[in-house]
Amino acid sequence: MPVPRPVSRIAPETLLAAAPADLPAIVRERYRLRPDRRLLQAVAAVHRLRTGAAAEAVNAEYREGRWRILSGHDEVGALSEFPSFEEANDLLARWAVRLPPGHAGVAAPDTAALEQAIHKVDAAALLSALSSLRGSPADAQRDAARTRSIALGLAWLSTLTVDHLEQADALLAESWAWLALARPGAATRDADSEALVARALGYEAAALRASATLAVDDPVRLYAGGDETRLAALCAGRPADRPCHFLRLALLAERSQDDRFHSALHTSPFRDEASLAIRGLETRLSDFDGGSAGRELAELAMRAVSLPAGPDEAPVEARTRDFEAAVDRLAARREGGLIDSAAVQAAYRAAFYSGLSDEARFIVDQYASGSAAQELATRITTPAAGTAEELRRWIEVSGRVLDGSTDPRPLAELLESARSIGAAPLFDLNVTIARQTATTDPLRRRPVPALFERLDTRPSHRAMAARVASRTLVSPWLFERLASAAAEAAPHLSEGLPAEVAQLREDTARLREIAGDPAMPSEAQAVALSALSGLGKTDDAFVRARYEAIATGPDEWTDLLVDFLEKRGDLAGALTAVEAALGRSRDALVSAHLQTEKARLLLQMGHPDRAFAAVEPALASYKEEALLQGATIELARNRPANALALAQAALARYPERSSETSGLIARARWRRDELSVAAQELAASRNGIVGPWNRYLPEAFAETFATAPEEKTRQAFAELAAAGIAPHVLANVAVALGKKRGLDVALPLLEGLRDPAPEWQDNIRLATYDLIQEKAGADAALAWVRKAIPDRSHNFAMTLYQMRRYDLLLGLFANGEASTNPLLVRMLKAAAHLHLRETGGPRWDGLVAEVAKEPSEDFFARAARYLVGLTDDAKVLESFPKDADLASLGWLQGVKAASDRRFADADGWFQVALESGLQRQPPHAWSWVIESEWQQSGRSLAVLETKGDF
Repeated sequence: MPVPRPVSRIAPETLLAAAPADLPAIVRERYRLRPDRRLLQAVAAVHRLRTGAAAEAVNAEYREGRWRILSGHDEVGALSEFPSFEEANDLLARWAVRLPPGHAGVAAPDTAALEQAIHKVDAAALLSALSSLRGSPADAQRDAARTRSIALGLAWLSTLTVDHLEQADALLAESWAWLALARPGAATRDADSEALVARALGYEAAALRASATLAVDDPVRLYAGGDETRLAALCAGRPADRPCHFLRLALLAERSQDDRFHSALHTSPFRDEASLAIRGLETRLSDFDGGSAGRELAELAMRAVSLPAGPDEAPVEARTRDFEAAVDRLAARREGGLIDSAAVQAAYRAAFYSGLSDEARFIVDQYASGSAAQELATRITTPAAGTAEELRRWIEVSGRVLDGSTDPRPLAELLESARSIGAAPLFDLNVTIARQTATTDPLRRRPVPALFERLDTRPSHRAMAARVASRTLVSPWLFERLASAAAEAAPHLSEGLPAEVAQLREDTARLREIAGDPAMPSEAQAVALSALSGLGKTDDAFVRARYEAIATGPDEWTDLLVDFLEKRGDLAGALTAVEAALGRSRDALVSAHLQTEKARLLLQMGHPDRAFAAVEPALASYKEEALLQGATIELARNRPANALALAQAALARYPERSSETSGLIARARWRRDELSVAAQELAASRNGIVGPWNRYLPEAFAETFATAPEEKTRQAFAELAAAGIAPHVLANVAVALGKKRGLDVALPLLEGLRDPAPEWQDNIRLATYDLIQEKAGADAALAWVRKAIPDRSHNFAMTLYQMRRYDLLLGLFANGEASTNPLLVRMLKAAAHLHLRETGGPRWDGLVAEVAKEPSEDFFARAARYLVGLTDDAKVLESFPKDADLASLGWLQGVKAASDRRFADADGWFQVALESGLQRQPPHAWSWVIESEWQQSGRSLAVLETKGDF
């Protein structure tokens, strides 16, 4: 198995040794995707196949915006930062022509068995035929027809090979290399091989372009174009055409259209077959079947390598060492074949580990059972080194999370150390770490460079990297670049990214294309329609027509139509849409969801009894949403005991996932006058309801006590405080109550709260200020805050800045007024002026005069001079002294760049601040706030730059 290059552990301290001006480039280099590893392997394969000798190490160097590809000391060629499939093909073909041919024998290999296997679309037969080819590569290349047959055979094998854990890279690289070899000896390109290889590699757009020269009814062309409708019609007229039927099944599996897949399989030539290819497709479906397809796939792979049954019917998971040994023996027996033995091994490994992965994902994602995950991990006894061992560790750490562990360190350690398991499970670890850590926690970002070392420019990795750039790195600049690269290479296989990119750029023409493209995922169409509505570039008739088409289309995504109608007050129309979808549904879980939606709508329409009758059949599914909706309805029917039982059942099934569950339990307890029990259960919860994101607690309290007697309300609130719930969380509760009942009830509760953490106490004051402003006006709110904080400290100024209260900051800390740290406060005021784009007038002029008089060379004084334009970049950068100032420098330079409308440069500097790893350094958090708000705007930095708002 090829081992990826070692992960470079680039600690924040490394940045301290760099020239300050180079810091943004250094940070961005950490998150630059290297060229597709399969391409680099293909470069080496072309060398081996042309010359008969193994190639020297193939490397890539990034210089002046392009990748320089080297084989040893020989330059193979140059590629763009995100190479297209065509670019890579041209590079391989030119490389093949440059290399001298090796020694030829006397006979070209016989490809008759291979051609028969291609026609049968049989992965096992293809593997046997390809691995049986003998002779030197030069022998094969003397006959262009045979070279094309080998290239087509590898293309089909790549198409038939499922690969959830990226074990097939060597096979795909071999396919790419033979595709390049087939070009010099052919008058024209082999469009079918090129389209299949491009699609197998994930370059969907290139596959479509390559297939353009094929006949309009060629199954490969329809598959490459994603035209399942026409492919289905073609297959109906060709009942024995195995390639046609398989390609249609592949499209249906790719789109997780379960019912249509099973129907198409039943009418296909594959209906009675249990093969590697068909079981592989079944592992891609969304209707999890308990992992049986995965186990069967792994067992088929074991039998394919001639591995006999294990002792005492040992489960397939326990025999990873046996499997690896058998694969090695198989390769040794076929050493000297025309096809690299590593490519043959890769096909078997891809099937085997995809099977194990499918079973693991069922346990972790669908069954969501920590104990079942640990049991599965235990069955992988003494795992083989590499993929098996890492898969076991992934199952173990995922199981701990399901069992309630909130320690992200084991996940981070696996992410940083893994070398063999493939990118998808590592991406999942990153998502889990992000869910378990605060937004500015250094551990959240620490493993990301290691993840990017495992990613490359293949389209699926571009999409994953874009999500990491958005959710973890919080870099709108990097997100747009990666998302654009993913959308360009794979417009239908990159989830919602194509629509998100078009939205960023306000590209209404592209948004309409996406919204009207039936081959686009429903998620992408939904994003496009929402963006068009937000831009005011479409009308309700168009949007409704598209939502209706999506609801009745292959994905049957009714929720979009329901949400659209609900927002326009058409509850009856939404109910009709749900009932129609229920009539079409043949899936129990989908039906349970639709029954839950029907109940929710009926409750909104004022029919609680009908609502419970609608949700009751879904309760047996134990879907969380059904249990919670049932609890909500029972509260509306004044049956708090039943509501409590349903919500408790949801909490027992999903203890980590939903703070809404704890909110419903509390509502039921409060309705039963169990005030102390409610408070104690909330305080003991582990699903975040009393953490930073505590939305459901304020909502539940305000809903329950909106009309309750004041004494009971105060008692319930006091029980929450007595249970140890943090004061700043209680402030949110009081504010939510105040919005419903007014200041008279809420203000005494708020003014009685004292948080030992100064920053949270400031949050309580600001929450109170906002409520007073909403209920009594701006003057009353300002008077209250001046009275509440007579001696305003620089810490409060920092809080105001971080919370983007720039006007309040300038109003409370007027020029000439004393403060506990005047140098820091002046710096913050200068930054606030730049945010407000207020660089003139009395407030600005007065601040500039104060800054100019300040003789200190303290960092804050120098920073203030820089922000108001009294000094330049060089003066600030030359005095960069230590790690504590890394975040400060990044934030300072970012603010200045943004004020000059250089938003891309600003993002680079803000990322320096975030890379510092100094969670408690305020500029770290300040930088995060700016970057996250840019990101949440849903607009490209180039678009935001024209407006200048930051």
